[in-house]
Amino acid sequence: MITWSILALSAAFFWSVVNIADKKLVTNQFPAFANYFVLESLAGLFVALVALFMGGFQSTAYNVLFLAFLAGLLEGPFSLLYYRALQISDVSIVVTLLQAIPIFSVLMGVFIFQEQLTLLMLLGIILIIGAGILATITDNSTKFAGFLSKAFVLMIAASFIVSISYALADYSLRFTNANTVFILARVGQVVFALGMMCARQIRKNFMRVISTLPIRIPIIILGLVILNLVGVYLQTLAYAIGPLSTVSVFLSVQPIFVLVIILSVNRMYPNRIPDKGTNKHILVRSFAVIMAVVGLAILSIS
Repeated sequence: MITWSILALSAAFFWSVVNIADKKLVTNQFPAFANYFVLESLAGLFVALVALFMGGFQSTAYNVLFLAFLAGLLEGPFSLLYYRALQISDVSIVVTLLQAIPIFSVLMGVFIFQEQLTLLMLLGIILIIGAGILATITDNSTKFAGFLSKAFVLMIAASFIVSISYALADYSLRFTNANTVFILARVGQVVFALGMMCARQIRKNFMRVISTLPIRIPIIILGLVILNLVGVYLQTLAYAIGPLSTVSVFLSVQPIFVLVIILSVNRMYPNRIPDKGTNKHILVRSFAVIMAVVGLAILSIS
């Protein structure tokens, strides 16, 4: 029998592969990363249409459907910030900074729902923020405010936006099923992409890129979307059969997988994965990852 720990670790591994592939694509294939987002949105819509034809869409109150749609709409600005951070920084740093998402979930609980902020929660938040700052010390991208990298600022903003998206999706799931939320969220993401395409320059650039794009690239993007969804499904199964706090800790090892994959692949095939500093700063970045994992573990048990 497959245990929840294997499911959680598999989800983290699949997501780390997606992160690394995203880095390679936006660095080498899509310097105008908005084009990558549009293609990813269309691939997500294709998967949503398959889910729709398979059944499972549940009609419910219009406000719930709108919130699910809005959750997907917010994935647009998150994705753009995330892809830009990947372009200017190493993927190991960006994925470590992604661990800031639970911080905003905790803060929303404190300020919106009047939940209590304990000293243990505060310690977890400090560790995660400290991990992000430590990771970006080794970042060669443009500095902001003298010491923080631009990637740090971009990913904090991205984490805030996607935490709202997650909260909206989670609230919608209280009144309808996962298929309905997934389908509407993909529609929201595509609407954001189509809104971008209203800009003549973006539309013109997209058509130019599409006309010269090798057929394998859209297939790879569709594969990455599916792999990401497999990770989401495995995560759901892990939460269903395992303890919430411990499953969350196992999922948080995603940055460790990213580091291991980068080091292993680039050792066998030098410079195959675009990365400027992981080998040089492996100890600092590894310690930052450990800090983030410990911080998330503390938040999970608080």
